[in-house]
Amino acid sequence: MMHLAAAEFKQWKDEQRRHLLIDIRENYEIEQCSIGGLPIAMEKIIAQCEQFPSDQAIVIHCNSGKRSDAVVYALRQRLNRTDIFSLDGGIQNYAQQFEPQLNCAS
Repeated sequence: MMHLAAAEFKQWKDEQRRHLLIDIRENYEIEQCSIGGLPIAMEKIIAQCEQFPSDQAIVIHCNSGKRSDAVVYALRQRLNRTDIFSLDGGIQNYAQQFEPQLNCAS
């Protein structure tokens, strides 16, 4: 399972489950709307992945989930980990369901 449903991610947040949230969107996208992920440009994430903590799950998100799917696949291969997830539907889906006040609609 490579995807993490928005509802499950919300539960992780509510329960304060340890995880690293990474936002791979462009800076202008992050300025418009953010759910607090660590910003790492998509083209730089592989070069920085060795620094990621190994004791917590990693959730990658973009706008709709397409870019994060590709990044998660590459990271899972590179790091040989199964606890790296793509936020299903990206920030659009999550914000629409749980934080509509963020106005993340593009």
